[in-house]
Amino acid sequence: MSVDSGVSAMRQVMPETSPKIRIVEAISPTVIGATIRFGVHFKTMRAFFEDGHRAPIGQYVGLMYQQKVLTKPTAIFQGIRRPFIADGADDGVYAYVSKPYWTFTYAARHQFSGEGPDQEKAPTDSVFVTFVTLDPVVIREVQDTLGATDEIGGVILHWEWTMASTSEPWLPREHQARYRRTIWAPT
Repeated sequence: MSVDSGVSAMRQVMPETSPKIRIVEAISPTVIGATIRFGVHFKTMRAFFEDGHRAPIGQYVGLMYQQKVLTKPTAIFQGIRRPFIADGADDGVYAYVSKPYWTFTYAARHQFSGEGPDQEKAPTDSVFVTFVTLDPVVIREVQDTLGATDEIGGVILHWEWTMASTSEPWLPREHQARYRRTIWAPT
């Protein structure tokens, strides 16, 4: 797998894609009031594309890159209680939760067109969760594919829509059982 495969996968959908689209702004999970730049892992983009999942690529471009949902999360959690990466590594994964009004997808008709993603109404009973890591080894792996001027402080590993809590619809259902600790949530 080439290190540029994530960008190549995105270019299959959006021919004008540059490596810069693989970087998004977020609020820092570790420093109050600070921002951080996350790079999306090229292996994640490649996997979505190779599996024919155009919706996640549209979600990344529309929600994280264009609408900047990671700068206005409804909550941030740390540590995943279900297997995600590997024993011990899951404790270092942060989950950014947001409740956007819209979602995005790429229709097959847009492939190679250079058009952006299609906007759709978001699922009303769901929240959007983005999983990131601040692991220096993973950051270095992704940083090497971006270029020296595009410094990042973390890596986006995955994202998904998940069912919302019925009592707190801005949070995932059973969030206390899903995540080890709350970094930030409204009170």
